[in-house]
Amino acid sequence: MQNRHERKAILLFWIVMIPAMLACNLLNLFETDNPSNISTPTPFVLQLDEVQTLAAEYQTWTRLNDEPFNVSAALWALCRLPSPEEEAYLASPHAEYYINVYVNDVGRELITQEGPRTLPVGTIVVKEKLATLEGEVRNELGIMIKDGPSSWQYLYWDNGTLYQSPDEVGHCAECHSTETEGDSVFWPLSPQ
Repeated sequence: MQNRHERKAILLFWIVMIPAMLACNLLNLFETDNPSNISTPTPFVLQLDEVQTLAAEYQTWTRLNDEPFNVSAALWALCRLPSPEEEAYLASPHAEYYINVYVNDVGRELITQEGPRTLPVGTIVVKEKLATLEGEVRNELGIMIKDGPSSWQYLYWDNGTLYQSPDEVGHCAECHSTETEGDSVFWPLSPQ
């Protein structure tokens, strides 16, 4: 008999508690007037001096390709829209397009693994754009910084000018987000 009363008490407890918990959660869903319930993510912004340091040091990191990697004109120009002079060069039959890819120590171990991978927060990948196979650096860098468990910051360094607003580098995120198995990093390189 006592077992039956215990079961009724437990059942009654849950009959009362479940609707109460649902009501509380529903109220929280509709409380939008209270600014304390609204969280606005703070965008990750690298300071100019930090990018200058990165641009000066990235070549001391692990280079992922043994030789400058030949890529198509379209891929080479993806980081930002080319200037009129660069467009003329890209259209030239003598143009060659090469990149080197570097990674910092944080992501070095995982980036070259086969199959699905998730790189650690703090991984920095730099795509160095070269105008010739001899390695004439154009001083242009495409930079990816893993700033959260599933987010990357995209930057473009062009001979001292830094581009990092979504209007300037949003197309980088759009393209890299298509690489789902490699955590937004295209590796191994492909000359598409």
